[in-house]
Amino acid sequence: MKSIKETPSQEVLKELFDYNPETGVVTWAQDRGARAKRGDEAGHTMKSGYRRLVFGGNKFVAHRIIWKWMTGEDPAEGMVIDHINDLPHDNRWENLRLLTNAENCKRTPKGTNKGVRRPHSNWEPKKTASGHKGIYWKDPYWIVVWHEEVALTAGDTSVTTQKRRQKSFRDLDQAVAFQAGLKGSEG
Repeated sequence: MKSIKETPSQEVLKELFDYNPETGVVTWAQDRGARAKRGDEAGHTMKSGYRRLVFGGNKFVAHRIIWKWMTGEDPAEGMVIDHINDLPHDNRWENLRLLTNAENCKRTPKGTNKGVRRPHSNWEPKKTASGHKGIYWKDPYWIVVWHEEVALTAGDTSVTTQKRRQKSFRDLDQAVAFQAGLKGSEG
């Protein structure tokens, strides 16, 4: 997991920024020379839709600054700040919460690529071609991908590992039915 630098203290952040929890907008609390005046919105929107603030030679995503500005704490190790409505530019306090990284990954809607984000307000997760996680199109077939546990034995030592499997179908309905059968046999 990528290491995240610690944000400046809450005291320093409150000297640099103002934050409106109802709108989610971070503004400069003081003039920053010719480029930014007090009250100007701080930072810029990245292609991913997240707001980035640059100060003191460091880059931070706005939601991390907001979290520390509001709570005085950085998220604990293994925790991430989640945008409840999946809109990366919506930094209203009611839209931010802490989740474990695993919980955040589980929130990814089935058949979507949550990592492709857009900054506009009507953003929706990108659908996979099939609309089903684990099924993709590779002309002229629908490919179903799954993992199987495989026992490997060498002498008196045995380990279990996972092996990637795939099967192709000409018809999406057949691929979906096959995948449903796989899931039914797991439980």
